[in-house]
Amino acid sequence: MGVFRPAHVSGNVPVCVDPGYAMTSLLPTSLFEDVRSLIAGARARAAAFVNAELTLLYWQVGRRVREDVLLESGPGTGSSWLRRWHEN
Repeated sequence: MGVFRPAHVSGNVPVCVDPGYAMTSLLPTSLFEDVRSLIAGARARAAAFVNAELTLLYWQVGRRVREDVLLESGPGTGSSWLRRWHEN
């Protein structure tokens, strides 16, 4: 493998040979695991938030279709609207 040297490092500064190895060897295990746990928690919270927002979006779209198309247009017209919408 080649030598990994960050862009801001120049001259005779020691560098690591394997960038994948550098993070785990330079950080204490407890710090590394804590940071990893923080990232995993943030990802889980972000996914839960996105799922909640998507659920709300789908519910609002369904309600809008139900109220504006199916109930106000009368019987039988909802399916023709749905076909027109699907074609566009």
